[in-house]
Amino acid sequence: MVFVRDRARRGAHLFAAALLGLITAFTALPLEAQTTTSEAAAEEPPAPRGTNLSLGAFKVSADMPIEVVSDELQMDQNVRTAIFKGNVQVEHGDMILNCAIVEVEYGTPEGSTKTNQILRITATGGVTMTSPTETAESDEAVYTLATRQIVMTDNVVVTQGPNTVSGERMVVNLDDGTAEMQGRVRTTIGTAKPKNAEAEGAGDSSQ
Repeated sequence: MVFVRDRARRGAHLFAAALLGLITAFTALPLEAQTTTSEAAAEEPPAPRGTNLSLGAFKVSADMPIEVVSDELQMDQNVRTAIFKGNVQVEHGDMILNCAIVEVEYGTPEGSTKTNQILRITATGGVTMTSPTETAESDEAVYTLATRQIVMTDNVVVTQGPNTVSGERMVVNLDDGTAEMQGRVRTTIGTAKPKNAEAEGAGDSSQ
């Protein structure tokens, strides 16, 4: 009878340890879903749900140069715009943006005396923004230099390793490497075990 009680106690301990490990692994993921609510829920409809993301590799310095490469360039000094077309690639630090068309707006930033400065970059047509560890895709992306924010809209998908988050709109803050996915947010968390873990498990079962 003592033997049965000991086996039950060991089984309970193993189950608790497995459950603790699962909770720890889940909370360690860089994707933290948070649901936002309206302050006046009784009078106004609930605000769209949002998910906060950690995009550390998208953190870039404002002093880093912006380089644009394309098949074609059209400039209009009257409206101070430059339009890049065909296999466009924009590099800003470790962040690379690829798309079909990029429109660059020039002017004098508010509170500055410098002219012909880049004010806004609008990318359209299969936008893909990549860093060493993350990929973000959308139909359109607008980079406003004054706010240091990139707003990606329509069919937004972020991939971080085995995890993906998709939504209607995402605001990326380049100064701190954070972002918020807005709208109908769908989060997929990969559960596949690393190959070395599978090999260790197979080795243990053979003993």
